[in-house]
This record gives sequence, structure tokens and C-alpha cells, in this order.
Amino acid sequence: MTEHVIIAHVFTPGGIRVSVPFADGATASDVDAAIAQRGFTATMPGSGFASDTKFDTITHVIRGQHHNDDDRPPTDKVYFYADNEALQFKSGHLYLNTPADIAEFEAQSGLKLASLKIYDAPQAPGRKDAERFWAACKTPFELAKTPNGRANANGYPLYNYAYRVQKTKQQPEQPQQPQRPAHWAETEDGQNALKAALNEHGMPDGRATDVLFQLDPLAKRYGDLNMTLKDVLAKIPAIAEQIKSTEKVMLETPFGKASE
Repeated sequence: MTEHVIIAHVFTPGGIRVSVPFADGATASDVDAAIAQRGFTATMPGSGFASDTKFDTITHVIRGQHHNDDDRPPTDKVYFYADNEALQFKSGHLYLNTPADIAEFEAQSGLKLASLKIYDAPQAPGRKDAERFWAACKTPFELAKTPNGRANANGYPLYNYAYRVQKTKQQPEQPQQPQRPAHWAETEDGQNALKAALNEHGMPDGRATDVLFQLDPLAKRYGDLNMTLKDVLAKIPAIAEQIKSTEKVMLETPFGKASE
């Protein structure tokens, strides 16, 4: 009589997948303890994949679409086909929900998603059923297939799919820096208010630089002032009078009108 055994698929520290037999009566705790004691792991070191994960080398793809029930546009998905011609059906599929998903697919396959014809049907076609949609990958890659514990209506196991190696790095979201409020001199309202105040006190646009120098001799533009618009407008009348007085004195020098 054939003895029934339990087979555990595990990995060595070097990443080699091996099968370890246990007696049919072994409990889960027995298996866990024995595996740990012998130095095996349930996942490939550094990969995060379970021991029952299988890997297919993908050489061809077909682009499909999933039609959503709401008003959203269809979601792209890609069917993957292994390099083994004896396998007539897809090895797996992935939905491309985000720009990052599309970028990862294009990095894996070497193909541009937009260049692929769309096979618009609810089920993936067989290997030979949709040749005009068939696309050969420029860079074959490995697809990981991990049983998810569920089965379809026909009793076949269902899988979770993932690329064995990520080729694009997912950049962590950077916290948004608070935006600096625009300096009043950079806004149209601020410039118009400044111009009106200068003109009101006899300072045409060309004299704005003279007023700026009186406000801050080191400032090259009004945007350099560490002053509010209200403070600047409050100082303009006095500065305008000062400039006018200085010009009057200069005109009354011997080089101009003789002083009395």
C-alpha cells in the first residue's frame, strides 16, 4: 500500500526551491517546527513570494480591456503567454489601473501599451485564437503565480499575479511644501496700488526707482522689500516730499536759480 505523505515546498537560504516530505499525520505545527529547525523558509529569501509560487517566462502579450459598471472609461489589462507553445492559454493577467502600472508593464515587456491592438472580449483568447492581437515582448520577463486559495466555477485554482522583479522604482510620495504667498509686488493689484500712490504724490512711473532707494538703498526691486504694501504706501507721501525738497534745493544752487 502506498504511504500518503505531505509535501512542503520550501527554499534554502540560497534561494533554491526544494520539496520536503512529511508523514500524512504531521500537523501544521510539526511542519513549521521542522522547516524552521532545518533552516528552510516558506518564501524565497528577499523575494516575498510564497513557496507554492510558480514562475513563467512571458514572451507574448495581448492587450484587453475591462468595462466598468459605472461611467468610468474601460480599464486596460494585459494577458500574458509563456514561451512554452504547449500551453495554449494565458499564464496570467494584470490590470493596468494607474500610470505607474502602465510604466511597469512597458519596462517589463519593452512594448508601448498604446501601440497594442485591443482585444475587446470578456475572456482571454487562446494562443492561436487572436493572432492579429498577438505581440511579442522585446524583453521577456518572469511572471509570478501564487495560488490565492480560491477556485473558479470549474474547480481550477485561482492565482494572484505579479512581476518577479520590479523594474521601475515606486517613488514615495513627497510631502507637499507649503507654497510661499506671492509678494505683493509680484501681483497685479499690488503693482497698480503702488503706481497709483506714486502718481498721486507726483512721482511718475520713471521715478519709482528713486522711491525704492529711499525705502531700502540695497533693494534692486520692490519684490526685495521686507515690507507690507500697507507700510510702503504709508511711507510714500513723506518720501515724495523729501525727493521734491531735495530737487528744489538742487535747482536753487548756483548751477540753477540763484538763491536769494
